Amino acid sequence: MDALNFAFGVIGVLSFGYAVWVNRQAESTRRLTNRLTTSIRDLAKSIYDTNRDTTTEGYARSIMQICDSLLPDASDTPPLVGRVVVRYFGGQMPPLETAVGQIVDLADIGAGRVIRGRYISESRKALVYGPRETLPVRGSYRASFRLAAEAEPDVDLVAEEPIARIEVYVYLRREKLAARDLRPGELTSAFDYHEVGFTCDSVDDLFEYRVMLLRPGATVSFERVTVYRISD
Repeated sequence: MDALNFAFGVIGVLSFGYAVWVNRQAESTRRLTNRLTTSIRDLAKSIYDTNRDTTTEGYARSIMQICDSLLPDASDTPPLVGRVVVRYFGGQMPPLETAVGQIVDLADIGAGRVIRGRYISESRKALVYGPRETLPVRGSYRASFRLAAEAEPDVDLVAEEPIARIEVYVYLRREKLAARDLRPGELTSAFDYHEVGFTCDSVDDLFEYRVMLLRPGATVSFERVTVYRISD
C-alpha cells in the first residue's frame, strides 16, 4: 500500500509539473503572439499615416482593425473604437460597383480618378453602389459623398426636381437606412461633400453606399464616400 501511495504521489507531482510547464508555454506563446500582432499594427499605422486619401489607406486601416480585435484589452495599443473612418474611392472597383458609370482620370481631384455617368433607365440608374462590407463597431455614423454634376447641353434642369439621391443601404435585409435627394442647386460642377446620417445596430450588417441618378439631363461624378463614426 505504501508503494502504491508513493506511486500515486509521484504521478501527482509529475502531472502538476507538466501542467505548470504547459501553462508557461501557453503564456510564452500568448506574449509572442501579442508582440507580433502589435508590430504588425504599428507597421500598418505607419503606412496609414503616410498614405492618407489613397486606396492604400483603406487596406492599412483594415489591418489595424483586425490587429485591435486580436489584442487583449490590457494591451498598450490604443483601440480604434471611437474614431472609425473608412473611405471608398470611385476609381477603385471593386469593392464599389457601377451600373451606368465610367472611370475618368482627373489629376487635380482627390485620388485622381472619378466615376462619371448619366441616368439611363429606372433599371439602370446606380452611379455607385457597394461595397457590402461591415462596420467594426456599432454607433451613429455619417456618410459623406464627394460629388459634382453638370447639366447636359441644351437642357434646363428644374430647380425643384432632384437629379440624384445618396443612400445608405443594408444589403442582406434589403433595408434603406437613410437617403437624401440632391437638386441642381446643390450639385454643381465643383466637387463638394453631401452627407447623410445613419445608425449601425449590428456589426454583421453589410452596408452599401449608393448614388442613384433620378432623371436624365445631368452628368454626375463621384470621387469618394467617407464613412465616419460620430457617437455610440
